[in-house]
Amino acid sequence: MATVRALGYDRWRLVGHSLGGFVALELAAQEPVATQSVVLVSGTTFGARGDRMGLPQLLLRYAPLMGLVVAMRVLMALGPGLAGRFVATLERTHLLGLLTAPLFGRHIPEAVSDLARDLRPSAFVRAVACARVYPAAERWRLVRCPVVSVHGDHDLFSPASDDGPLAQVIPQLRSITVPATGHFAHVEHPSLLAGALHAR
Repeated sequence: MATVRALGYDRWRLVGHSLGGFVALELAAQEPVATQSVVLVSGTTFGARGDRMGLPQLLLRYAPLMGLVVAMRVLMALGPGLAGRFVATLERTHLLGLLTAPLFGRHIPEAVSDLARDLRPSAFVRAVACARVYPAAERWRLVRCPVVSVHGDHDLFSPASDDGPLAQVIPQLRSITVPATGHFAHVEHPSLLAGALHAR
């Protein structure tokens, strides 16, 4: 947050999508006075229990996410060059759209293209590994600001049911479920995110 302060800010609102929800909540825990609010968009929080869940529990409760971890490991094994060509081929033949269709409530071709260009398998695998050992319940109890958690009702990775356990750790948590929406509510319904940012 030193960079943010160097830019002249002394208060902020944080937004975290998917595993970025971990980052947003950790920053809010580190800076409870300066952080005015947090918006989680499909925040992959494991209900603040990731460090308490064994692999069998994770596989059972978060099978699609664990499947994505396996796919990312395969791309890592291919290496950056071959993995990039493989993903480009999937996109060119429209197979990537079919494979990613469960992530969206409706087809958004440009979002699939953006997703293909933004794939970072190593970073994703490392982030999930960190999330599994991160003491979420202990850290997030330090969050003092309101937190709005937005989920699509078709979100494979971040089910709205995670918000129940999360609310036990973060008392000021408010949940919003968006109909006919997947893991990318901010792409499918950007105006909704704008509304959540201004929610009190």
